[in-house]
Amino acid sequence: MSNGVEGIELLETIPGISIVSVISIVGEIANINRFSSVKKLRAYAGIDPSLKESGDSVRGRSTISRGGYPYLRRTLYYTTNGARRFSHAFKEYYKRKLIHPQ
Repeated sequence: MSNGVEGIELLETIPGISIVSVISIVGEIANINRFSSVKKLRAYAGIDPSLKESGDSVRGRSTISRGGYPYLRRTLYYTTNGARRFSHAFKEYYKRKLIHPQ
């Protein structure tokens, strides 16, 4: 199904992720090689951590920045929930993160 587009076959192997979601992710990111780091890709999707600061004080926990591309962010949210529900490996990773968030 990939028609030569890099990454589609790998994403299709994740349980709980539909082909529509895979195409949406690949379409929004386009060429992943244009991002020199994972941090830049996270910022592009708007899922990079953001702290609320005022002067010297930091309030509460960090949240995602919600900058970037909302369609990519929403697709990533739904696909990770699907993977968490239908993939044993993702489910175990999620449980570990709940216990020891970092």
